[in-house]
Amino acid sequence: MPSFRALQAAGLVIEQRRLFYVSMTRAMACCIISHAALHTGPSAFQLQQRPTVRLTRSQFLNEMRATSVNRAGGLSATEAARICADIGNL
Repeated sequence: MPSFRALQAAGLVIEQRRLFYVSMTRAMACCIISHAALHTGPSAFQLQQRPTVRLTRSQFLNEMRATSVNRAGGLSATEAARICADIGNL
């Protein structure tokens, strides 16, 4: 986010920023945001007319000065257990 199409029109970027904010603030236990750092094939070609495209994290996260972690796998067992405990406390 924002999508490639939204980057072509300022109004669409504003709307996607609003939807992103609403989505994040509705999370009750945690909010996990992920993205693919590498696109290949048709999606990459659609983005930049190249067979492989590396993408950075969302500009919305940069605007919020949110920290992030690069990882190849999912949540650790400790992170998952903490989230489950938080859900149990709702």
